[in-house]
Amino acid sequence: MAMDSCISRNIDIFLHINSSCPLSDQHLLPLHHHQASTLELGEGGYGSYTVVVTACLVIVGMAWLLRQLEYNVDEGKSQELREYETTGDSSSAAEGQWALPGKWVRPLNSMELLYAVGRVNTAQVLYLESTSPVTVQLVQRALTILAENVLLLQLEMVWRWWWPWFRRTKAVTVHLSQSTEEPMAVYQKQMNSEYDTSNGPLWHATLVHPQHSSQESVLVLTIHHMIGDGTTNMLLSRDLLTIINGLATGQKNHIPCRDLVPPVFQSLFSLSDALTVFTLFFWGCRNNILRSLQGGAAYLLPSPNPSPSITKAITHDFSREVTAQLNSRCKEEDVRISSVLLAASIFAYTHTVQEEGKCTKQMEVTHETAVNLRRYYSDRHQEAVGSVAFTMSLKHNVTHDSNFWALARRIQQDLYKALDEDKLPLHFSQLGCLLSFIFPINWVLEWCGLRSFAYSQIFLTNMGNLRTLLPATYHGPIRITRLLRSFSAHYLGICFGVVTQTFDGRLLISIDHYSNKTTDETATCFLRNLVQILTDIASNSTPSPFHLIKPHVPLSNS
Repeated sequence: MAMDSCISRNIDIFLHINSSCPLSDQHLLPLHHHQASTLELGEGGYGSYTVVVTACLVIVGMAWLLRQLEYNVDEGKSQELREYETTGDSSSAAEGQWALPGKWVRPLNSMELLYAVGRVNTAQVLYLESTSPVTVQLVQRALTILAENVLLLQLEMVWRWWWPWFRRTKAVTVHLSQSTEEPMAVYQKQMNSEYDTSNGPLWHATLVHPQHSSQESVLVLTIHHMIGDGTTNMLLSRDLLTIINGLATGQKNHIPCRDLVPPVFQSLFSLSDALTVFTLFFWGCRNNILRSLQGGAAYLLPSPNPSPSITKAITHDFSREVTAQLNSRCKEEDVRISSVLLAASIFAYTHTVQEEGKCTKQMEVTHETAVNLRRYYSDRHQEAVGSVAFTMSLKHNVTHDSNFWALARRIQQDLYKALDEDKLPLHFSQLGCLLSFIFPINWVLEWCGLRSFAYSQIFLTNMGNLRTLLPATYHGPIRITRLLRSFSAHYLGICFGVVTQTFDGRLLISIDHYSNKTTDETATCFLRNLVQILTDIASNSTPSPFHLIKPHVPLSNS
């Protein structure tokens, strides 16, 4: 009866929850969200579809529950690895004594499994400027040194019995190619390529030499999301530029042997938590599926050609002046830049939909924010490498007369409660195995020539100011002038990925869009609206009303 009461209050998870039933007093606390309308079934219903989805969820859920029980008693684990997972203090594990070449490292955790099943890729495109040519031999040597010092770059993923494991490759392998094509063409080709996961490595690199300049080059790095996230990619890029400049000047630089982030979250998750989360997860997914089938904000944009499904990116770089003005406005309003970027993205999405004539009054926008789980780790693991990025999802209603700064503050309050007070990502990160059900659904829809299932309109990942995490200069002839971050999520249920960071005093924005969910023209329209709104905020402290937004700021990289 208590669970029925929770369900009637519109429990929604992926991962957002509006529930009065905590998972446990010790681990999970309820997260309050703003009003969400209760979903009513249409006259025809979706009984058959729900039965199929229910069966899939039960199968995946049982496998996940068994995994939670089996995780800490696996006979293939060494004592050092168990100590490393629970405390992060095993010196032998940190030194890699438990992962000799060709030996098993550890099983994938729930988040890593999600990215492995979905074949989710990440990209780091570095635009380089140098007083001397950056040769492929120089980059090859630097990448080899980096891979020898970072165990992460020596991993392969192999299914062992019924669960995937990381295994260290027998030898260090560097996949580096060179090209004279346009950098964005190389990025798109490499971003949507497959990995030989069972033989490794789980990353690729391409050095691009633009034909118009001998002093400029572009390094395209793609790293599978099961081993890397935004912070990991930044750390590896910083180490790589340090090595390259050291080799170019003949100096010997100290390169840290970076530890893998210890997978400690399993020890925080009890069986009672697992059972309760699975129940809430099922009902939340059911509600989201039915809402999407009946049509929602994610389906108000023009329908694209669903095949083939690939990830694309378009970018805009703000000037240092506009970036400084925007930061000043945020300080005046006492709102973090990430909340402002998310609120601006919601406004831009709403206006883009309105331009299509599909929505004129009120819209409920579901948006997600990337969370770096290192925030819950000790200082010694802040620069450890691995994949510890997770998402928190919220919903907000937007109308013609919505106040921008009120929305930004509401977003900031919701995120603070979820991340800092309730610390929900620590526990819901164990849902990755369950969430992976979205991938086969979208694979089938693509095979049938149908539009992909989408449950969220916007996904924001903001790395903040990269002044210390990824500097522009490295005491040598080679420096970074700009960069592009991206992640392939065409089989995830999101429409747009908004990727932001401040680099060398400039706010850089890119929009990841997916050929099975939206058209190129719609993505460009969304970016233009977003750029115009942020420009208005920087200059006037508030965006223009919806009906007065007329994008006139040209995109810097169009």
